Amino acid sequence: MNIEGSRILVTGGSGLIGSHIVDLLVLEHPKEIIVFDKNVSGFIEHSLPKLDYKAVTLCENDITQPDEVQKALKEVDFVFHAASLLTKESDEQLRAAYEVNVGGMYNVLEGSVAAGVKKLIYSSSISIYGNPVMKPMTEEHPLNTVSMYGAGKVACEFLLRVFKNKFGLNYVALRYSPVYGSRQTERTNIAQYISESFARIEQNLPPLIYGDGSQLYDYIYVEDVARANIVALKSPVNSESFNIATGISTSVTDVVRMIREITGTSLEAEYVSQGDRFGTKNLFFDVTKAEKVLGYKAAVSMKEGLTRFYKWTKENEKYKSEE
Repeated sequence: MNIEGSRILVTGGSGLIGSHIVDLLVLEHPKEIIVFDKNVSGFIEHSLPKLDYKAVTLCENDITQPDEVQKALKEVDFVFHAASLLTKESDEQLRAAYEVNVGGMYNVLEGSVAAGVKKLIYSSSISIYGNPVMKPMTEEHPLNTVSMYGAGKVACEFLLRVFKNKFGLNYVALRYSPVYGSRQTERTNIAQYISESFARIEQNLPPLIYGDGSQLYDYIYVEDVARANIVALKSPVNSESFNIATGISTSVTDVVRMIREITGTSLEAEYVSQGDRFGTKNLFFDVTKAEKVLGYKAAVSMKEGLTRFYKWTKENEKYKSEE
Protein backbone atom coordinates (compact mmCIF):
# COMPACT_ATOMS: atom_id res chain seq x y z
CA MET A 1 0.00 0.00 0.00
CA ASN A 2 1.26 3.48 -0.90
CA ILE A 3 0.65 5.97 1.89
CA GLU A 4 2.02 9.06 0.16
CA GLY A 5 -0.76 11.40 -0.95
CA SER A 6 -3.48 9.45 0.88
CA ARG A 7 -5.99 10.54 3.52
CA ILE A 8 -5.72 8.61 6.79
CA LEU A 9 -7.90 8.55 9.92
CA VAL A 10 -6.34 7.65 13.29
CA THR A 11 -8.90 7.11 16.03
CA GLY A 12 -7.49 7.63 19.50
CA GLY A 13 -4.78 9.69 17.81
CA SER A 14 -4.00 11.64 20.98
CA GLY A 15 -3.30 8.51 23.02
CA LEU A 16 -0.15 6.54 23.74
CA ILE A 17 -0.21 4.35 20.64
CA GLY A 18 -2.24 6.58 18.32
CA SER A 19 0.02 9.60 18.73
CA HIS A 20 3.11 7.56 17.90
CA ILE A 21 1.36 6.15 14.83
CA VAL A 22 0.73 9.73 13.71
CA ASP A 23 4.40 10.62 14.22
CA LEU A 24 5.46 7.84 11.85
CA LEU A 25 2.71 8.65 9.36
CA VAL A 26 3.95 12.24 9.09
CA LEU A 27 7.21 10.86 7.70
CA GLU A 28 5.27 9.01 4.96
CA HIS A 29 3.96 12.28 3.44
CA PRO A 30 0.23 11.57 3.25
CA LYS A 31 -2.13 14.26 2.01
CA GLU A 32 -3.94 14.42 5.36
CA ILE A 33 -3.88 12.66 8.73
CA ILE A 34 -7.08 13.08 10.72
CA VAL A 35 -6.62 12.69 14.46
CA PHE A 36 -10.05 11.61 15.73
CA ASP A 37 -10.15 11.82 19.51
CA LYS A 38 -12.18 13.28 22.37
CA ASN A 39 -8.97 14.79 23.76
CA VAL A 40 -7.15 16.29 20.78
CA SER A 41 -5.44 18.79 23.11
CA GLY A 42 -3.38 15.84 24.32
CA PHE A 43 -1.99 15.46 20.84
CA ILE A 44 -0.84 19.07 20.82
CA GLU A 45 0.99 18.49 24.12
CA HIS A 46 2.80 15.52 22.60
CA SER A 47 3.84 17.18 19.33
CA LEU A 48 7.55 16.86 18.55
CA PRO A 49 9.54 19.94 17.46
CA LYS A 50 11.42 17.89 14.87
CA LEU A 51 8.25 16.90 12.96
CA ASP A 52 6.13 18.96 10.57
CA TYR A 53 2.48 18.34 11.43
CA LYS A 54 1.04 20.52 8.65
CA ALA A 55 -0.79 17.49 7.21
CA VAL A 56 -2.47 16.73 10.56
CA THR A 57 -6.09 17.76 11.15
CA LEU A 58 -7.41 17.57 14.70
CA CYS A 59 -10.98 16.32 14.97
CA GLU A 60 -12.37 16.40 18.51
CA ASN A 61 -15.27 13.98 18.32
CA ASP A 62 -16.86 10.96 20.01
CA ILE A 63 -16.34 7.47 18.60
CA THR A 64 -19.76 6.44 19.93
CA GLN A 65 -21.54 8.91 17.62
CA PRO A 66 -21.99 7.27 14.19
CA ASP A 67 -22.73 10.52 12.35
CA GLU A 68 -19.51 12.10 13.62
CA VAL A 69 -17.51 9.02 12.67
CA GLN A 70 -18.98 8.89 9.16
CA LYS A 71 -18.32 12.59 8.62
CA ALA A 72 -14.67 12.18 9.63
CA LEU A 73 -14.28 9.17 7.33
CA LYS A 74 -15.42 10.95 4.18
CA GLU A 75 -12.86 10.36 1.38
CA VAL A 76 -10.49 8.56 3.77
CA ASP A 77 -8.25 5.87 2.24
CA PHE A 78 -6.90 4.13 5.35
CA VAL A 79 -7.88 3.79 9.01
CA PHE A 80 -5.88 3.06 12.15
CA HIS A 81 -8.40 2.26 14.88
CA ALA A 82 -6.69 2.71 18.27
CA ALA A 83 -9.47 4.40 20.29
CA SER A 84 -10.69 2.48 23.33
CA LEU A 85 -11.28 2.51 27.05
CA LEU A 86 -8.33 0.71 28.62
CA THR A 87 -8.30 -2.24 30.99
CA LYS A 88 -8.96 -0.51 34.31
CA GLU A 89 -11.61 1.81 32.87
CA SER A 90 -13.34 -1.06 31.08
CA ASP A 91 -13.55 -3.17 34.24
CA GLU A 92 -14.94 -0.21 36.19
CA GLN A 93 -17.35 1.05 33.52
CA LEU A 94 -18.84 -1.97 31.76
CA ARG A 95 -21.49 -0.19 29.71
CA ALA A 96 -19.12 2.58 28.69
CA ALA A 97 -16.58 -0.08 27.66
CA TYR A 98 -19.19 -1.74 25.48
CA GLU A 99 -20.32 1.52 23.90
CA VAL A 100 -16.80 2.77 23.19
CA ASN A 101 -14.86 -0.41 22.47
CA VAL A 102 -17.53 -2.43 20.64
CA GLY A 103 -20.09 0.17 19.55
CA GLY A 104 -17.29 2.52 18.52
CA MET A 105 -15.74 -0.23 16.42
CA TYR A 106 -19.05 -0.88 14.68
CA ASN A 107 -19.33 2.82 13.84
CA VAL A 108 -15.82 2.82 12.38
CA LEU A 109 -16.51 -0.31 10.34
CA GLU A 110 -19.83 0.96 9.03
CA GLY A 111 -18.30 4.32 8.15
CA SER A 112 -15.28 2.68 6.53
CA VAL A 113 -17.48 0.64 4.20
CA ALA A 114 -19.49 3.72 3.26
CA ALA A 115 -16.29 5.67 2.58
CA GLY A 116 -14.65 2.90 0.55
CA VAL A 117 -11.68 2.58 2.93
CA LYS A 118 -8.96 0.42 1.39
CA LYS A 119 -7.56 -1.07 4.62
CA LEU A 120 -8.10 -0.84 8.36
CA ILE A 121 -5.45 -1.61 10.99
CA TYR A 122 -6.97 -2.52 14.34
CA SER A 123 -5.28 -2.19 17.74
CA SER A 124 -6.21 -5.46 19.43
CA SER A 125 -4.61 -7.00 22.51
CA ILE A 126 -3.15 -10.19 23.93
CA SER A 127 -5.84 -9.84 26.60
CA ILE A 128 -8.11 -11.81 24.26
CA TYR A 129 -6.24 -15.00 25.23
CA GLY A 130 -6.92 -14.94 28.98
CA ASN A 131 -5.09 -17.56 31.02
CA PRO A 132 -2.49 -19.39 28.92
CA VAL A 133 -3.10 -23.02 28.01
CA MET A 134 0.06 -23.17 25.88
CA LYS A 135 3.48 -21.54 26.07
CA PRO A 136 4.43 -19.62 24.11
CA MET A 137 1.01 -18.35 23.05
CA THR A 138 0.50 -18.36 19.29
CA GLU A 139 -2.31 -16.65 17.38
CA GLU A 140 -4.14 -20.00 17.48
CA HIS A 141 -4.44 -19.86 21.28
CA PRO A 142 -8.07 -20.13 22.47
CA LEU A 143 -9.77 -16.80 23.14
CA ASN A 144 -10.33 -17.35 26.87
CA THR A 145 -10.56 -13.77 28.11
CA VAL A 146 -12.62 -13.03 31.21
CA SER A 147 -12.05 -9.25 31.27
CA MET A 148 -14.39 -6.66 29.80
CA TYR A 149 -11.50 -5.12 27.88
CA GLY A 150 -10.51 -8.48 26.40
CA ALA A 151 -14.12 -9.35 25.58
CA GLY A 152 -14.40 -6.13 23.61
CA LYS A 153 -11.26 -6.98 21.63
CA VAL A 154 -12.61 -10.46 20.85
CA ALA A 155 -15.92 -8.99 19.67
CA CYS A 156 -14.12 -6.46 17.48
CA GLU A 157 -11.92 -9.05 15.80
CA PHE A 158 -15.03 -11.04 14.91
CA LEU A 159 -16.74 -7.90 13.63
CA LEU A 160 -13.73 -7.40 11.34
CA ARG A 161 -14.29 -10.89 9.94
CA VAL A 162 -17.98 -10.15 9.34
CA PHE A 163 -17.28 -6.88 7.52
CA LYS A 164 -14.57 -8.55 5.42
CA ASN A 165 -16.91 -11.38 4.45
CA LYS A 166 -19.95 -9.20 3.81
CA PHE A 167 -18.41 -6.02 2.39
CA GLY A 168 -14.83 -6.92 1.45
CA LEU A 169 -13.26 -4.55 3.98
CA ASN A 170 -9.54 -5.30 4.21
CA TYR A 171 -7.99 -5.38 7.67
CA VAL A 172 -5.13 -6.51 9.89
CA ALA A 173 -5.56 -6.94 13.65
CA LEU A 174 -2.50 -6.42 15.85
CA ARG A 175 -2.55 -8.08 19.26
CA TYR A 176 -0.23 -6.05 21.48
CA SER A 177 1.58 -7.38 24.50
CA PRO A 178 1.84 -4.85 27.40
CA VAL A 179 2.92 -1.50 25.92
CA TYR A 180 5.10 1.06 27.69
CA GLY A 181 6.98 4.20 26.75
CA SER A 182 6.84 7.97 26.31
CA ARG A 183 3.38 9.51 26.76
CA GLN A 184 2.28 6.59 28.94
CA THR A 185 -0.36 7.52 31.50
CA GLU A 186 -1.63 5.91 34.68
CA ARG A 187 -4.58 4.43 32.76
CA THR A 188 -2.72 1.22 32.01
CA ASN A 189 -2.55 -1.83 34.27
CA ILE A 190 0.20 -4.40 33.72
CA ALA A 191 2.75 -1.75 32.70
CA GLN A 192 1.50 0.95 35.05
CA TYR A 193 4.21 0.36 37.63
CA ILE A 194 6.85 1.35 35.05
CA SER A 195 5.75 4.98 34.76
CA GLU A 196 4.96 5.02 38.46
CA SER A 197 8.48 3.86 39.34
CA PHE A 198 10.10 6.70 37.40
CA ALA A 199 7.71 9.20 38.99
CA ARG A 200 8.36 7.91 42.54
CA ILE A 201 12.12 8.02 42.12
CA GLU A 202 11.86 11.63 40.91
CA GLN A 203 10.00 12.36 44.17
CA ASN A 204 12.75 10.58 46.16
CA LEU A 205 10.38 7.73 46.96
CA PRO A 206 11.32 4.07 46.54
CA PRO A 207 9.90 2.22 43.53
CA LEU A 208 7.32 -0.39 44.45
CA ILE A 209 7.23 -4.05 43.50
CA TYR A 210 3.67 -5.36 43.59
CA GLY A 211 3.59 -8.97 44.71
CA ASP A 212 6.77 -11.04 44.83
CA GLY A 213 8.19 -9.56 41.62
CA SER A 214 8.42 -12.89 39.82
CA GLN A 215 5.61 -12.07 37.39
CA LEU A 216 6.87 -12.47 33.82
CA TYR A 217 5.55 -10.31 30.99
CA ASP A 218 6.59 -9.51 27.46
CA TYR A 219 6.70 -5.69 27.37
CA ILE A 220 6.96 -3.86 24.06
CA TYR A 221 8.11 -0.30 23.52
CA VAL A 222 5.48 2.01 22.05
CA GLU A 223 7.57 3.04 19.04
CA ASP A 224 7.87 -0.62 18.04
CA VAL A 225 4.08 -0.90 18.26
CA ALA A 226 3.60 2.17 16.07
CA ARG A 227 6.04 0.77 13.52
CA ALA A 228 4.09 -2.50 13.44
CA ASN A 229 1.03 -0.50 12.41
CA ILE A 230 2.84 1.12 9.49
CA VAL A 231 4.29 -2.22 8.39
CA ALA A 232 0.83 -3.80 8.53
CA LEU A 233 -0.69 -1.06 6.39
CA LYS A 234 2.01 -1.21 3.73
CA SER A 235 2.01 -5.01 3.63
CA PRO A 236 -0.19 -6.88 1.10
CA VAL A 237 -1.24 -9.13 3.99
CA ASN A 238 -4.98 -9.02 4.66
CA SER A 239 -7.55 -10.56 7.02
CA GLU A 240 -4.96 -11.73 9.54
CA SER A 241 -4.24 -11.25 13.24
CA PHE A 242 -0.72 -11.02 14.68
CA ASN A 243 0.95 -11.07 18.07
CA ILE A 244 2.95 -7.85 18.38
CA ALA A 245 5.48 -8.57 21.11
CA THR A 246 9.22 -9.00 21.55
CA GLY A 247 9.20 -12.74 22.24
CA ILE A 248 11.16 -12.08 25.46
CA SER A 249 9.55 -11.98 28.89
CA THR A 250 11.02 -10.04 31.82
CA SER A 251 10.15 -10.27 35.52
CA VAL A 252 8.81 -7.28 37.43
CA THR A 253 11.85 -7.47 39.71
CA ASP A 254 14.22 -7.22 36.74
CA VAL A 255 12.29 -4.30 35.24
CA VAL A 256 12.51 -2.36 38.51
CA ARG A 257 16.21 -3.25 38.78
CA MET A 258 16.79 -1.78 35.32
CA ILE A 259 14.83 1.34 36.24
CA ARG A 260 17.01 1.81 39.34
CA GLU A 261 20.16 1.39 37.25
CA ILE A 262 18.97 3.86 34.60
CA THR A 263 18.01 6.54 37.13
CA GLY A 264 21.10 5.94 39.26
CA THR A 265 18.98 5.93 42.41
CA SER A 266 20.21 4.44 45.67
CA LEU A 267 16.61 3.88 46.76
CA GLU A 268 15.85 0.23 47.36
CA ALA A 269 12.59 -1.15 45.96
CA GLU A 270 9.80 -1.88 48.44
CA TYR A 271 7.54 -4.91 48.17
CA VAL A 272 3.82 -4.30 48.57
CA SER A 273 0.63 -6.28 48.05
CA GLN A 274 -0.10 -7.11 44.43
CA GLY A 275 -3.74 -6.07 44.71
CA ASP A 276 -5.35 -5.80 41.27
CA ARG A 277 -2.20 -4.58 39.54
CA PHE A 278 -1.74 -7.72 37.47
CA GLY A 279 -4.10 -10.24 35.97
CA THR A 280 -2.64 -13.32 34.36
CA LYS A 281 0.94 -14.10 35.36
CA ASN A 282 3.79 -15.34 33.22
CA LEU A 283 2.85 -14.50 29.63
CA PHE A 284 5.02 -15.71 26.76
CA PHE A 285 4.14 -14.92 23.15
CA ASP A 286 5.14 -16.54 19.90
CA VAL A 287 6.07 -13.84 17.37
CA THR A 288 6.97 -16.19 14.52
CA LYS A 289 3.91 -15.34 12.43
CA ALA A 290 4.54 -11.58 12.54
CA GLU A 291 8.18 -12.14 11.55
CA LYS A 292 7.51 -14.57 8.71
CA VAL A 293 4.18 -13.33 7.30
CA LEU A 294 4.21 -9.61 8.10
CA GLY A 295 7.97 -9.11 7.99
CA TYR A 296 7.92 -7.37 11.35
CA LYS A 297 10.20 -7.75 14.37
CA ALA A 298 10.45 -5.58 17.47
CA ALA A 299 13.75 -3.70 17.59
CA VAL A 300 13.92 -1.96 20.99
CA SER A 301 15.27 -3.95 23.95
CA MET A 302 13.76 -3.60 27.42
CA LYS A 303 16.78 -1.68 28.75
CA GLU A 304 16.85 0.65 25.75
CA GLY A 305 13.10 1.25 25.93
CA LEU A 306 13.25 2.09 29.62
CA THR A 307 16.17 4.44 28.96
CA ARG A 308 14.19 6.26 26.26
CA PHE A 309 11.19 6.44 28.57
CA TYR A 310 13.30 7.91 31.36
CA LYS A 311 14.75 10.52 29.02
CA TRP A 312 11.21 11.52 28.04
CA THR A 313 10.11 11.85 31.67
CA LYS A 314 13.05 14.17 32.34
CA GLU A 315 12.41 16.33 29.28
CA ASN A 316 8.63 16.54 29.48
CA GLU A 317 7.60 19.20 31.99
CA LYS A 318 3.99 18.04 31.99
CA TYR A 319 4.93 14.54 33.12
CA LYS A 320 3.66 13.76 36.60
CA SER A 321 2.42 10.89 38.69
CA GLU A 322 -1.30 10.53 39.19
CA GLU A 323 -0.98 8.57 42.41
